[in-house]
Amino acid sequence: MTHHRGFTLLELLVVVVVLSIATGLIVVKGTPGDGNLLESDARQLAQLLRVAQQEALLKSKSIRFVAGNNGYEFQELTGARWVPVKTEAALRPRLWGHGPLTTQLLVEGSPNSYLTLERSPDLTRRTVVLQKNRTRLVLESRNGGPFVASKPQVVLTEAPNR
Repeated sequence: MTHHRGFTLLELLVVVVVLSIATGLIVVKGTPGDGNLLESDARQLAQLLRVAQQEALLKSKSIRFVAGNNGYEFQELTGARWVPVKTEAALRPRLWGHGPLTTQLLVEGSPNSYLTLERSPDLTRRTVVLQKNRTRLVLESRNGGPFVASKPQVVLTEAPNR
């Protein structure tokens, strides 16, 4: 009786198919989608908004958040003018970490060009809507509390440009 060494064509094909499926799953899971990118930017922004809220409260000054599609900045009221915050390095002007985003700022549900972070806690609802392609994420602060992010959602229509 002769004994053949090696693999049959069928065995090789099964191995190739299994490896292809595994590689495909790794590529899909390892590729950051718009939702992951938005979550990353939203986490950083929520932390910075919290720093700005604390800065406004502790130093008794008004700070506002201004965002555009390319980036954002925090401004403080100096005399009668709004100027970029220079006393806290974390609040320097920044670009969005993952490319341009469509942004919308809302105060009590109405569009606004900025969000003011008051010297004293108030009951105003402030919202930041971030959108990349067709994925949208909402950061919201109620009653002067920290900004909390929703889960990213795919939307059928684009957010209005500012």
